[in-house]
Amino acid sequence: MRNDGIDRGLRPGRDSLPLVGTVGALYLLVALGERALSGVVSVPALSVVDLTAALPVPVLLAAGPAALWGILFGHVLSDAATSSLGPGTLVGAGAHLYLGYATCTLLRRSDAPRASDSAGLGRFVLAVAVAAAGAAAISGWGGEAIHRTPFFVAAPAAFAEFTLLSVPFALPLAGLFRRVASAGASAFDITAAPRRRFDGHPDLRRVTAVTVGWVVVGTVASVGYRMFETVPAGAFTSRDLDFVLLLRQPTLFGPGAGRLQVLLGAVLLSFLVVLLADPSDRGGTPVR
Repeated sequence: MRNDGIDRGLRPGRDSLPLVGTVGALYLLVALGERALSGVVSVPALSVVDLTAALPVPVLLAAGPAALWGILFGHVLSDAATSSLGPGTLVGAGAHLYLGYATCTLLRRSDAPRASDSAGLGRFVLAVAVAAAGAAAISGWGGEAIHRTPFFVAAPAAFAEFTLLSVPFALPLAGLFRRVASAGASAFDITAAPRRRFDGHPDLRRVTAVTVGWVVVGTVASVGYRMFETVPAGAFTSRDLDFVLLLRQPTLFGPGAGRLQVLLGAVLLSFLVVLLADPSDRGGTPVR
């Protein structure tokens, strides 16, 4: 399936290089500011919350799909500057990219709702919640893939982080970013390139069903298999349930069934991307 509108919107060009650099610098500024603040003020939340998670949604609302490349660059740059560069960088970048892209695509436009528009705000919160759940599943999937964090630990924590940082701050930040960009363009007499919009008319119910299903199944499998691994073999053999022990194969499933989590995540993430990028309106229920 080919979507020329999306392809043109996401393809990097010379006119998008300043935007990519600006978003990268913004990520770096927030990451370094967070590091400096945590060294001065003793706030436990700063040690577990990544403040750059507040950036994907407002950046894409303000700048459009071309800013996706800036988010990727910014995530790599900020992790390199804070000595955090590693496999987790790709996981974090993937979650940020999905959070921003899914939110804006579910809104079906890049214009942020007005604060006085209650219906628009409701649509925005719903879009962020669904996108945050998918991004959280990516975090859990990535944590299992790099053997760093179990799905049932990473996914709920990431969902809370993405939701709490995006819902209250995304719209004000998007407006601020737009005003700053407009003021900068006027000050330097720059003619800004036309801002592209997000294409696609995804079916909200399908995206929500796949996302929630991924989180629920992933969490149940993550917790359940780990509990299963701790049950003594005698508890099954004494009840003539020896065949159940065939599932206890670390070489096949990996510790905590991590390999199954990775396989499940790869399939469902691909399905979600297809649903979000599908330009057709067949059976679609837009977010209103």
